[in-house]
Amino acid sequence: MVKTGIGADEVKKLKFWQIAASEIIGTLFVVLFTSLIVNRHDGKSVIMTISLVSGLVYSIVLFTFGNHGYFNPAITISLFCAQRIPLVRMGVFVASQLCGAILAQVLASYVLLNSWYSSMGPGATMPHNDVNLIQLFSVEFFGSAVISAIISTKCSALVIGLTISTITAAMFPFEMGSFNPARGMASNIVAGKVTSYCWVYWLAPTFGAIAARLIMVAVDKMKIDPDEIEKNQFRMLGEHSD
Repeated sequence: MVKTGIGADEVKKLKFWQIAASEIIGTLFVVLFTSLIVNRHDGKSVIMTISLVSGLVYSIVLFTFGNHGYFNPAITISLFCAQRIPLVRMGVFVASQLCGAILAQVLASYVLLNSWYSSMGPGATMPHNDVNLIQLFSVEFFGSAVISAIISTKCSALVIGLTISTITAAMFPFEMGSFNPARGMASNIVAGKVTSYCWVYWLAPTFGAIAARLIMVAVDKMKIDPDEIEKNQFRMLGEHSD
C-alpha cells in the first residue's frame, strides 16, 4: 500500500510509539548479539557461526516485534523512497534504530572482555587489510540490495534471516559485513573514533537498499503474468512450426 505525505497525524497514536519502541528494542538485540559474536571470534574465524547467529537473531527479532522498519535505517529509508511509509514514520523509526544500536554498543562495551574489544568499538565494522574503498562500497551496496529485494517480496522472517546469513558468509572474505548503517554509526559514536571509510557503512547500504526497492517496485508495476508468458511462448512455437 502506498503511503505518501508527511504523516504527522501518526504521532498522536499510542500504537505508533509502541512500534517505535519495538524498533529500539529490536535493533538493540540485533546489534548487540552481532557485536558480541564478531568480537568473540575476532572476526577471523568461525565464519559460519558468525553468519548463522547474525541471521538467526534477525529472524527472531522480526518474528517477535514485526516488520515495521526492519531494524535497519537503510531498509526504512528505502520504504520511504518507494512511498511505502510517510516521512514522519521514517524519521522516527530511523532515530529509534540509531538509539537502539547505540544502547547495544554501550552495553557490549561493558560486557565484552578487554581482549575481545576492538579499538574502533564493540562489533566495529571494518574491511580486511587488502580491500579498497571501491570493493568495500560494492560489497555493502550489493549485499544490502539483495537483502532489500528479498524483504520486498514479503517473505517470512526465517527466509530473511537465512538471506542475511548467506550474504554475511559470502562477503566475509572482504569485510565483517554490516549491511546496517545503525551498527556502523553506533560503533563510531561509542568508540569516539571516525575512520576514512566509515561513510561507506552509512551510505552504501542505504543506496543499495533504495536501488533494490525501486527496481522491485518497477518490476511489480509491470504486472508480469507467468501464464501470459507461457501462452506467448506456445504461440511463437506454433508460428515457427507453421
